[in-house]
Amino acid sequence: MYFLGGGLCSFTAASAPYHNYFNSLASKGDVIAVSVDYRLAPKHPLPAAYGDSWEALLWLTSGCRGLDRHLEESGDFGRVFLSETAPGQT
Repeated sequence: MYFLGGGLCSFTAASAPYHNYFNSLASKGDVIAVSVDYRLAPKHPLPAAYGDSWEALLWLTSGCRGLDRHLEESGDFGRVFLSETAPGQT
């Protein structure tokens, strides 16, 4: 699970640098890349992004039940790796 950079106020999983990185990671690393597309400030002030990130982590560790059939069937939820690019999640 990847937490985007951008100071919690810019970039989404669809932003070119991240989209390209996730595609490369998934194709070369034999992994499923999951990114947290949390709500951004200033439209959604903190702690909105923190709550979204926490909910995404709970969803992933629950086995992605009900929301993504591919992940539910293909993911190994006993092996989850967290990564970030200084989004303020530390």
